[in-house]
Amino acid sequence: KDQSAAELLDEAAENEAEARRAAQKAVRVRSDAERAAKKRQSAENEAKERDEAARGYEQQAEVVRKEAERLRLEAERLRREAERAQQRRHILEREVQKCREDEVKLSADAEELQVVAVAAAAKAKTTFEAAAIAAAEDLFGRPVAALPPALTSVHPGEEFLSYPSREEAAHADIIPSRTGHDLDSHGGFARRSGVRSSWGTSGFGLEELP
Repeated sequence: KDQSAAELLDEAAENEAEARRAAQKAVRVRSDAERAAKKRQSAENEAKERDEAARGYEQQAEVVRKEAERLRLEAERLRREAERAQQRRHILEREVQKCREDEVKLSADAEELQVVAVAAAAKAKTTFEAAAIAAAEDLFGRPVAALPPALTSVHPGEEFLSYPSREEAAHADIIPSRTGHDLDSHGGFARRSGVRSSWGTSGFGLEELP
C-alpha cells in the first residue's frame, strides 16, 4: 500500500473539514448577498421617496412664486429643499448601483464556493471508503472486496450538503449520520466503538464485513 489506513483516514478528515468550511463560507457569503439585496431595495425605495418629495417641493415652490411677495421667502426655502432632495437622490442612485454590483459578485462567489464544497465532500467520501477498506484489510489480513452498504450509502459530507437548512448545518453541534458517525460543528467525528483513527471511528461491527 502507498498509504496506511491511518494516513488515509487523516486525509479523509482533512477533506471533510475542508468541505465543511467551504460550505459554511458559502452560507455566509450567500447571507451577505441577501443582505446586500435588501439594502439595495431599501435604497431604491428611499430614492423613489426622495424623488417624489423633490417634485412635490418644486410644485409647491411654483405655486408660492405666483402668490404675493410675502410668500417669496417660503418659496425659496422650498426650492432649496428640492435641490437637497435631488442631490440625495443622485447619491442614493449611486448606492443602488453599487449594491447591485455587490449582489452579483456575492451571488457568484456563493455559487463557486458551493461547487467547491460539493467537490470536497465527494473527495472526502472516496478517501474515507478507501481508508475503511484498508483498515479492514489490516485487521483481517486479507483483501476486502467492498464495505457494508451501511457505510457507503451516505457519507457525512453529503449529509451536511443536503441538510434541511444550510444555516442549521452551519450552526449544528452534532449532525447525525446514517453511516454510524456523528459529525460535529468543527468537521470532526465523535468516537464510537470500531476501528480507531485520528479521524474518529468507523462505527461498523466486524460482522458487517464481507
